[in-house]
Amino acid sequence: MKAAFAGALAASAILHAGALLAPAPRLGAASAAPAGENREIRLSVRLQALPDLKLASAPQAARPLTDAGPARSVAPEAALPLPAPPVFYGSRELDQLALPVGGLPDLAMLVTDPAREWRLRVRVFVDVQGRVAKVELVDQLTSTDDLDEAVAAILKTVPFNPAMKDGQAVASQKLMDLVVGGER
Repeated sequence: MKAAFAGALAASAILHAGALLAPAPRLGAASAAPAGENREIRLSVRLQALPDLKLASAPQAARPLTDAGPARSVAPEAALPLPAPPVFYGSRELDQLALPVGGLPDLAMLVTDPAREWRLRVRVFVDVQGRVAKVELVDQLTSTDDLDEAVAAILKTVPFNPAMKDGQAVASQKLMDLVVGGER
């Protein structure tokens, strides 16, 4: 791997040196050097060896077993713990449910026949800041795939007042039965 890295570094240095030493295109009538005069550009490149890099994702070579003692588990040096996925509380666990700021938008604009009623059930995941993180289709009662996608896209833009639990804003999930169309 060191030889490949050194070769790539040398090739890069050569390409950069060639780009710097190539004659610059002349723009317009004025130029930095008088006509017929060559300019000399000096470039100094110094290659320096890098210390061995140990990456957590690089496979480790197997070592032969010895009688040095019992085997032990060793965590990778650069491994960082992954953050825990957010917890989206259900309605029964909350003091106050997440509510859309200003109500839901009129979804009737999504259908071509406003007299026909379309029903669907979705689960909306609202984060601590009141943004919709995800919309899942729970049941396609009388809806279509295209309408489900359009409703999900609109719901993702709706700001919510976040749910509250023990006086703190928390992420929550909300089951919503939606009716689109159907003149009332």
